[in-house]
Amino acid sequence: MTHNIDPLTLKLSLREKCAYGMGDFGSNLMLCIGTLYLLKFLH
Repeated sequence: MTHNIDPLTLKLSLREKCAYGMGDFGSNLMLCIGTLYLLKFLH
């Protein structure tokens, strides 16, 4: 017996939301650091 779970209606736990948020924050932080580096040294 298989259960069809729709990923669009799947609820995330608070722990998963925090983990996704920390990953997003880290990604944006590295993007900002790289952008500022390029702006300062290649301008």
